[in-house]
Amino acid sequence: MKISAIEKMYHGNRGQGQQIPLSKEYHALNQVYSELEEKLYSELNAYPALLALYEEVHNAYLEVQAELEECHYQSGFRFGLLMAVDAFTGD
Repeated sequence: MKISAIEKMYHGNRGQGQQIPLSKEYHALNQVYSELEEKLYSELNAYPALLALYEEVHNAYLEVQAELEECHYQSGFRFGLLMAVDAFTGD
């Protein structure tokens, strides 16, 4: 018996970020980022004002990225629905 995407989302089998498989490239890039950030923090600890500024900039960037991801998700979802309409109507 085939379960619909809506049912999968309802049962928590889809639609949750922790279940999205991440690529090996993502993990490798994240490792590089983590190591560089740790090195930067160790250097910036001697300059509290710069450390605070970096944290503000970094947090602002994370908010921008989160907003961008949401925009991409919504656009992709809408496009997926348009594809479904095309499939069902033959247009």
